[in-house]
Amino acid sequence: MLVNHIVGRYRYLTFALPGIQVVATVTKSSQALLRSPTGAADAPGTLAQAYEEAVPMHVDTVCLMPDERRLYMVWRGLCRVLDITALEVTKIHIAEQALRVERR
Repeated sequence: MLVNHIVGRYRYLTFALPGIQVVATVTKSSQALLRSPTGAADAPGTLAQAYEEAVPMHVDTVCLMPDERRLYMVWRGLCRVLDITALEVTKIHIAEQALRVERR
């Protein structure tokens, strides 16, 4: 990647973005989904079941810090939640995986 017209001591920067993709997995509980609208607990003996949902992640912001020779990337994803007051999301797992992209 080439960036021109940088303010400061650099006129341009040349760099490669890291060849990674961020992967997010959200674990949700069916217990929150089974609550009644009044907030009453489920029937006795009802077991909560956990299930995982993959959340697509995308680069939202790239911040260049040329004097520090650093680059920061912010990744964002959207996970729908049915009831913001319920404890539906029980775990969030973030990982990275290598991209299979040939460099030019």
